[in-house]
Amino acid sequence: MRICLRCLHALVAGIFLLACSGLASAATEKPSLRPGKIVSAVLNAHGSNAENNGMAGGRDIWWNYIISSGDTLYSVVSRENPSKTGLVVNSSIKFYEERNWVYIPNKKGKSIALKIQNKSKIKNK
Repeated sequence: MRICLRCLHALVAGIFLLACSGLASAATEKPSLRPGKIVSAVLNAHGSNAENNGMAGGRDIWWNYIISSGDTLYSVVSRENPSKTGLVVNSSIKFYEERNWVYIPNKKGKSIALKIQNKSKIKNK
């Protein structure tokens, strides 16, 4: 059985286009946003790194947030100041979770990335 080289090329190109269209639709799929509320925000500063990078008085600064969503509490951290991110305690937010990160879309269309430190379910009595 002889296969026409053009037919084989067309078949391979068709399979490739079909596979790419499936990947493109998965990549453009928007994540579903969950409602939540920022319960607390705490500044954590850990010592001086003067000996590590030569900066006098340099600090390792993290902002720790607690986010409540339904029966789940998230402890998340960020290095960005809340005045830059716009995150306010007791404010309602919409977010999505991806791997070990929480993303909060802001009004400008950018997402604020917060690393999940702990995720726990609230037990109802």
